[in-house]
Amino acid sequence: MKRILIVDDHAIVRRGIQNEIEERLGNMHFGEASNVNEARTVLKADTRWDLVLLDIGLEKQNGLDLLEELDFLTSSISFLIVSHFPAQELGVRAMQLGARGYFCKTDPPEKLILAIKQVLDGKKYITENLAMALAAEVCRKNGLPHELLSRRELELLKLLAHGKSQKEAAEDMGLNIKTVSTYHVRLLQKMKLNTDVDLTRYALRHNLVLLT
Repeated sequence: MKRILIVDDHAIVRRGIQNEIEERLGNMHFGEASNVNEARTVLKADTRWDLVLLDIGLEKQNGLDLLEELDFLTSSISFLIVSHFPAQELGVRAMQLGARGYFCKTDPPEKLILAIKQVLDGKKYITENLAMALAAEVCRKNGLPHELLSRRELELLKLLAHGKSQKEAAEDMGLNIKTVSTYHVRLLQKMKLNTDVDLTRYALRHNLVLLT
């Protein structure tokens, strides 16, 4: 019997995914976690999971943080990202960190089942959008880091460079703090920087705070 761990901060989503899998793929052993800390505890206690369905926009810690800790996990565990963020935004980073595929929650349920089957069969699940994003990443590797940012990420960078907190930036951008926190994680990753001070120095050095 396959063992699947579902990591999502909404109980109704975890139950919906479980029901969908059981209906289409039959009986399986399931585990649940609502955040990175819970998932870490479960995985450290038992590494016999075949698949982890991992959300990105979790409370307190980003789901990608867990992927960055793969050194403490057995390589036999496969990770499939299940997120509301489009593959073009975070798919490349997820794959670079070792995910076996990326499923967007706006896609039909049958595609999630297809993704799960492919990953359990030892394959990768790469949609057309993710393939395009991966190709674009290869083409843009020689560009400046900020040239890889989306409009929203660049907007956040400028706000942070002006001394705004994440909460203040969320208000200015008309977004909730959870979404801005995810943008912030992605921003640091794309820029290959560690702190907001580093971001500010970069922005000033490249005159990004003067952009309109």
